[in-house]
Amino acid sequence: MKKIKIQNRNLYLVLGILIIVLTFFSSINSNNFQDLNIENEPSPKSSAIHQIVGNSELAAAAATMGGGSGTLNDPYVLYYDPINASLNECGLLIQNTTKFAILNNTEIFGADLGMGYNITNLNLSSVENFKINNCSFHHSELDGIFMENVSNIIISNSNCSYNGRMEESWITGEGSGISITNSDFINISNSHFSTNFFSGIELKNVNNSIFTGNNMTENKAMSEMSTGTGLYASESNYITVFDNNLSSNWMRGIYGKNIENSSFESNFISNNGLSYSYDFDGAPHAIFMKDSVFLDLKNNNVSKNLDDGIALENSNHSIIRENIVIDNDNSGIFNDDCLNLSIFENEIILNNVGIRCRYAVDTNIFNNTITNSSSSGISVSFTDLINIYENIIEYCDQGFDMQWCDYANISLNLLNYCGGLNDWKSSFYLSSADNNIFTWNIVNNTDGYDFYISNSELNSIYGNFLYNISYDANQDLNNWNFTDYGNYWNNYSVYYPGAIATNGIYDTPYDRIYNGTSSFGNASDYLPLTFDYWQEIYDEALNPSPSLILQTPVLQALESTDSDGNITLNWDSIENATGYNIYSSSTFITNIDRLSIFDTAPNFSYNISGLSNGTYFYVVTAYNNSVESNASNCVWTEVRILPQNFTPLTPIIDPINATDDDGNFLLSWFAVEGAVNYSIYYSSTNPQSSGKMTNKNTPISSVEGMNLLDTVETTYYNVTGLSNGTYYFVIVANNASGSSEPSDIISVTVQIPPEEEPNPFFTPIIVLGGFIGTALGAVASNFIPSDKIVEFLKETRDKLGKKTKSDVKSDRKGDVNKEADGDLQKSEEPITLEETVPISTQINWQRVVTILDKLWNYLPKNLRDMLLNVVDKYLKFRDEAELIILNSFYSLSLGYLTSFSLYRTGDTNKCISTLDEISQEAHKAEFENLSEEAKITKEEFISPIEEINKEKEDLK
Repeated sequence: MKKIKIQNRNLYLVLGILIIVLTFFSSINSNNFQDLNIENEPSPKSSAIHQIVGNSELAAAAATMGGGSGTLNDPYVLYYDPINASLNECGLLIQNTTKFAILNNTEIFGADLGMGYNITNLNLSSVENFKINNCSFHHSELDGIFMENVSNIIISNSNCSYNGRMEESWITGEGSGISITNSDFINISNSHFSTNFFSGIELKNVNNSIFTGNNMTENKAMSEMSTGTGLYASESNYITVFDNNLSSNWMRGIYGKNIENSSFESNFISNNGLSYSYDFDGAPHAIFMKDSVFLDLKNNNVSKNLDDGIALENSNHSIIRENIVIDNDNSGIFNDDCLNLSIFENEIILNNVGIRCRYAVDTNIFNNTITNSSSSGISVSFTDLINIYENIIEYCDQGFDMQWCDYANISLNLLNYCGGLNDWKSSFYLSSADNNIFTWNIVNNTDGYDFYISNSELNSIYGNFLYNISYDANQDLNNWNFTDYGNYWNNYSVYYPGAIATNGIYDTPYDRIYNGTSSFGNASDYLPLTFDYWQEIYDEALNPSPSLILQTPVLQALESTDSDGNITLNWDSIENATGYNIYSSSTFITNIDRLSIFDTAPNFSYNISGLSNGTYFYVVTAYNNSVESNASNCVWTEVRILPQNFTPLTPIIDPINATDDDGNFLLSWFAVEGAVNYSIYYSSTNPQSSGKMTNKNTPISSVEGMNLLDTVETTYYNVTGLSNGTYYFVIVANNASGSSEPSDIISVTVQIPPEEEPNPFFTPIIVLGGFIGTALGAVASNFIPSDKIVEFLKETRDKLGKKTKSDVKSDRKGDVNKEADGDLQKSEEPITLEETVPISTQINWQRVVTILDKLWNYLPKNLRDMLLNVVDKYLKFRDEAELIILNSFYSLSLGYLTSFSLYRTGDTNKCISTLDEISQEAHKAEFENLSEEAKITKEEFISPIEEINKEKEDLK
């Protein structure tokens, strides 16, 4: 297609708006987008297996395709016609390469040779510095992609779906969208992994890797056996799973086994566990972490899953925080046999049990809001040394359930409108629970017993606000008062109208505690409180006097690694403290009850020297003659003392855009072993050498042909203020023993465009157009009244209506190459709205571009003004649109912005191609389902979602 010369800058505006209009048509008529047609395998163009072994074969293959020199800035480029791997074990095998290379725009499918266990469409073995972009791997009998012993691999904008098979036993399925083993530095983003038998992404011994912006959905055995997980990870360390959609998988959204030092943040995990069946590892929990340590599960949205929302089994020293956990069939959060777990600031709504703990030790549960649990708000069994405080538990059939538990501290919780589960319906239920403390809790509006105590002894219950009657069948073996006071009983004056209070304590014991046999009297509160006195001492418990208050110290974070065995702990000074206790451990510290004091410090700094290789954890407390504060945050460092004269490894620079339009950009690189700092060198001319150092064994001051820009201790550097031209950069790592070999050279060409007079309408369209095209089209049928849509489209049709009926029929036949001249003839009779709606939801973007080019000079000013009003429609519904974007469509929106940029620069062919890809991707995102989910979520739980939106906007 010939390049279109754009006569008027406002044409860009019309392109963005017409995309919105066509997206309206699509969502109104079918609520769907064109499928990728991936279920039906295309006719093959190649049936031979391709094999590349070593850098020389890689260079030879690239020479016949996209060329390149194998460097970071100029990688080898590979691409293939569709490869049918049927009757082969592998479609494309690449082994033993280290040069930088990229595989673009390639489809491989159908690998199915025998029943072997290396069946895959793409196999990367012992490969470094490889990127896969915009590729598709599907219908393999085992894995879409298999990678082993690889490093520095990037996968983006690709699709791995419909892979796998049933095992010979027909008990479970096997085969993943991508399977990665014994590898590190993997980055997978904005890709789709769907309908694979075992999992979307499978990791085994994968370290230092990031997975973000991916869709891992509907993974399951096609015979509906009990397999199918969005992300499966085992024996892996330092992985980050951020902002992914892991929904509608047959078993689980995320399953981690033997994972360490990893984070799972801001993921959307919904409708997993499509059948209540077990596999060899247990029930279909939405997020399931087993035998793992040092995990951080934060800010995830976990809803409508068949079993538990978040479950940790035998996973220690981990944090579950700030998650929204809604409407899961079993527990919202399940702590099973974990040590040192902290669960805090979660919103837990409409689950069977809010938080459940079993066989747990040293658990802290605080500042959670738990509402509308059909069973218990918090359920604890076979658990010791648990602290549960400052939680809100409301509208649960049973507020708090404790069985076979000892030495727990339950304080400062609010239980409101709880009770009604069974005959012993209660706010607090205790069975076989001894030596626990319940203090400063408020029990209000109980539908049943405030406390129901059975077979439990030596529990202390004091300082509480109690609303209704309580039950204690243990013959006064529990203490219903402390040394100086008991509880406030809301019904005390009903039963003891003549009682006299002295100093806030009534003279008549409260003995209306029911024992189930002889009515009342076997258990009593001997120091019942008046309300005024209870409120006074309750306020003191919440806000102790300054002499008894010691704030918790905050330790400054240590460097993650230390190279000499000498560290310094620093923290803020604490008012009223006379000294500080330091505690140390070889594991993460959340409780100091069983730790000995490592040392004391008179002020707020402490030096530690002589440490050997290993990992060390520290907390501090403040103390005075009366009290000791809570333990500080836990900090740690790994001591790695390197051999003498060890020089750093060579840094690897992250990829960067080859061009820049303002002279400001970010250089970043991987941290390397042994580095104390990094030197950035630059040149405005291409150096003759690859940056060979002038002096190897001492800190260097120059690199041949280059100048020292700066030396920093970070792994990034902001370059600013460059003028037009091409610049070359290398990074060198330094320590006291010397410097590394320089990294590969990376170049950036700065092209700052001349300033133009701004167009008041063009800029907002470019900025907002992507969001409008994606989000507003997705939610239109849910958030905008249909009569308004019809009225708007009719008005638009009348003003744009220059087609005849025959032209419309011709369009429906798919004649995409037809010249548009005939389409500009006026029709003798009006064309109805129905006739303007395409029979297919696949938008013909090439026709849009062609017609726009011819229509522009025919458009009256009032039409252009009218189109601008569409932007106002977007602004009116912006909150709902952004909600959808934040859930699923951010990458699609970026795609629209890319297409506009391509059109602006005159590259209409790429513009058309990009828009077609976006249209296809939109179907996979299942707009209609996510729109409805978002609508429900926004209406019912607006506050937590607004917080998420704010954090997401900050991230963007």
